[in-house]
Amino acid sequence: MQRRIYQGVPVIIDDPRIDPARMAKAWAKDGLRSIRANMLSMAAANQPGQKSWFVLQTLTGREKAVENVLEQAGVEALVPTRKAPDVRRRGRIIEGQERPIMRGYVMVHAVLSPASLAGLRRVEHVIGIVGGAERPWCADDKSVKMIKALAGKAKAANKAQALPFEPGEKVAFKEGPFYLLEGVVVAVDGERLEAEIEVMILGGHVPFKNVPLEILEKV
Repeated sequence: MQRRIYQGVPVIIDDPRIDPARMAKAWAKDGLRSIRANMLSMAAANQPGQKSWFVLQTLTGREKAVENVLEQAGVEALVPTRKAPDVRRRGRIIEGQERPIMRGYVMVHAVLSPASLAGLRRVEHVIGIVGGAERPWCADDKSVKMIKALAGKAKAANKAQALPFEPGEKVAFKEGPFYLLEGVVVAVDGERLEAEIEVMILGGHVPFKNVPLEILEKV
């Protein structure tokens, strides 16, 4: 006779120490966690179907954490990085660390299905999907190859090498997840050497803030 296997913790209904409402919430939370995990598995690299490169927007500083979570789940992810300049402190030279070329973005290679996008959207520290979940902006394979190649060779620029930009100028990304994408300068921060760029994506204006000047070029 086939045995039935039940998973979970046995509950004594008549035990006065058990709060039924709290128990119901616990079971609901556990079930929701399973649903989310299953959704994320739909974005895994071994899933059949046509895959595309698109970009997740994340909390600043949590790019690598999101990349690690996705890789552990079998999802192909990429955070283009560059080496920060060396810093001299108290007579010692501290080597620069790898940092994202553009803060707050993680590239993902997955099938664009409602389930996979829902799973990715629910990963901790993920804010949204560039272009929206219904019509995400996608990078072509040629651009992705160039992004990987440039990221491996990128060197951080200093203030003397920064290019001057003014609001209203047309520019293009020469590195990072939005390689070759064109936009218009909205504002420039001379102290931080960053700019806010407005890009037309799928018929809508999308702002990108804190874009390093060193990865932009005039069109």
